[in-house]
Amino acid sequence: GHVGDDAFLWYYDAQCPAIAGIDLPEDKQYMVEILDTWEKTRRSVNMAASGHVDIVLPGKPYMAVLATVKKR
Repeated sequence: GHVGDDAFLWYYDAQCPAIAGIDLPEDKQYMVEILDTWEKTRRSVNMAASGHVDIVLPGKPYMAVLATVKKR
């Protein structure tokens, strides 16, 4: 899902991918976080992402990736 170009969310439910390839607009920078919805934790993994980015995931179910635009 997304909110315009300000925020993007990918939820992997019971899937356990090792890497999430995400595509973001190239004209903005995003902070990318891994959300563990089971343990209710979030961890920043990239503070200046844009374009195609590969995010390494822990290989657990119920993970999500959140990308939010960096405000200047």
